[in-house]
Amino acid sequence: MLVSWLIFPVVLLAVAAGCGLAVARAGGSELPRALVLPVGFAAMVVVASAATASAATAALATPLVVVLAVAGFALAPDRRAFLPDRWAGAAAAGVYAAFAAPVVLSGSATFTGYIQLDDIATWLALTDQVMERGRDVGVLQPSTFEATISSYLPSGYPVGAFLPLGLGGKLTLGRDIAWLFAPTLALTAALLALTITNLVAPLLTRGWARCVVALVAAQPALLFAYAEWGAMKELVAAQLVALVAALAPTLGGPARGVLPLAVAIAALVAALSLGGGVWVVPVVLVALLASAARPRALLRSVGALALAVAALSVPSLLLAETFLAPQVATGSVLTAATELGNLRGPLGLDRVLGIWPAGDFRVDPDARALTFTLLVGLLAAAVAGVGVAVERRAGGLLGYVAGGLAGAAVLVSRGSPWVDGKAMATASPMVLTLGLAFLAWVATESRWCRGLARPAALAGLAALALGVAWSNVLGYSSAYVAPRAQLSELETAGAELAGDRLVARDDRDDVLAGHGDLERD
Repeated sequence: MLVSWLIFPVVLLAVAAGCGLAVARAGGSELPRALVLPVGFAAMVVVASAATASAATAALATPLVVVLAVAGFALAPDRRAFLPDRWAGAAAAGVYAAFAAPVVLSGSATFTGYIQLDDIATWLALTDQVMERGRDVGVLQPSTFEATISSYLPSGYPVGAFLPLGLGGKLTLGRDIAWLFAPTLALTAALLALTITNLVAPLLTRGWARCVVALVAAQPALLFAYAEWGAMKELVAAQLVALVAALAPTLGGPARGVLPLAVAIAALVAALSLGGGVWVVPVVLVALLASAARPRALLRSVGALALAVAALSVPSLLLAETFLAPQVATGSVLTAATELGNLRGPLGLDRVLGIWPAGDFRVDPDARALTFTLLVGLLAAAVAGVGVAVERRAGGLLGYVAGGLAGAAVLVSRGSPWVDGKAMATASPMVLTLGLAFLAWVATESRWCRGLARPAALAGLAALALGVAWSNVLGYSSAYVAPRAQLSELETAGAELAGDRLVARDDRDDVLAGHGDLERD
C-alpha cells in the first residue's frame, strides 16, 4: 500500500515534473504552473511510444524519459515552476483520494473491475509486452499471454495510455504493475483536476472557487464508473483532451510556443490512434475562433503545430492504417451497431452530464425526479456559462466544452454503442465543468454576487457537488475489488517457477498447460 499509493505517485510525478519543465524550456515559454505536470505526463507518453515502437529500443523507454526529466530540472530557470498553487493542489489531492477510495478502503493494494471486464488483464499483458519487447510477438511461446498479445499488437492497437503504468513499474524498480494500476488511474484523474483549474481560470480569480469546480468536475459519474471497470484509455483521453483545450489558446504566439500543445496532441494520438483527431480538430478550432490573435500569426503557429505533431507522432501514424482500415471496412467493435460489449443496451446521452446516482450506470436511477432536476439545473447553468466564457474570452474553456462535445457527437454518430459509451465517458467532465464554473462565477465574480444571486448560486454548486458525490458513493457499492491474496499467490508462484514449461497438472498428472513463463500466463 505504501509503495503503490504514496511512493509510486511521488516518483511518477517527479519524473513528469522534469519532463514538463523540459518541454516548457524547449518551447521557449513559461507554462502555467497547473499545466506543467499534465504536459510532462503527455511527454512521457510520447517518448515511451517512440521507444516501444521497436523491440530494439523498448528497453530505452524508461532511461530516455528519466534523461528528459533530469534535463528539465537542470535547464529550468525555476525548478519549482511545476508546483501548482495550494488550491489547485488541493483539488488534485481530493480527486486522487476519491478515485483511490474503493481500493484503499479495502485495505489491500489491488484494483477494481475484477470479473466485470477482462480488459485489465489485457492491459497488463500489453503493458508488460511493450515495455520489454515493444511490438515484437515472434519470440513468444504459445500461451494465453501470447494469444492475447497477438490479437492486439500486430494489428497496430494504440498503447500510449498504458505507458505511464509501464514506466511506473520500471521507476519503482520492478514493482508489479497490477498493484500500480489503480494508483495510475487515480493519478490521471488528479492531473485532469489540475488541468480544469487552468481552464476555468479566466472566469474565476479566487483559488478556492477553481478548487471546488475542479474537485467536482474531474469525477463525473460516468468517467468514475468506467475507471472502476479499469478503463484506463478513457481516463487518459479525458485528461489529454482537457490539456489540448487548455493549451490551444497558445496558438498565435511564437512558433516554438506550440511545442507543449503538439506534445499533448501527439500523446492523444498515441493513446487513441487517429481517432484522437476527432477530439483535437473541433477543440482547437473553437479555441481559435474565441481568440484575438492576428490571422497571419495564427497561420504561422498552426503550420508549426502541424509539423511538430507529425514529427512527434511518427510511430502512431505508421500504425494507424494497420489498426483502423480493417475495423472500418468490416464493421467491427468500433462501428458495428450490434456491438454492446458488456453494456445492456445503448447508453442515453443524459449520462454525459456527470450525475447518475444509480450504482450501475447501465440502469436508470431510482430517484429519477431528483436526478432530472439536477441535470436540468446543470444544463441551464452550462448554457448561461457559454455567454460568460465568450465575454471573458475563455477560449480554452469554450474549446473544451463546445469543441469536445462536437467531437463526442461525431464518435457517437459513427461508432458502436460500446464506443459511444467510451466517448461519453471521455466527454462527461465537460458540461459539468462549464455549469459549475458559471455558478462559481455568479457567487464570486459577477455584479450580482452580493445580492440574492450569490446564495442561490452557492446552493446550486452544493446541489451539483452532492449529486456527483451521491453518484460515486453508490458506484463504490458496485466496484468489484480483485482478491489480493489469490493474485499475490499467483505472483509469488510466477516468480518461483519462471522459465519452467510445466504450468498445471490434473489429478492424473497430465499436463494441462505448459508453454512459456507462468508469470505471463
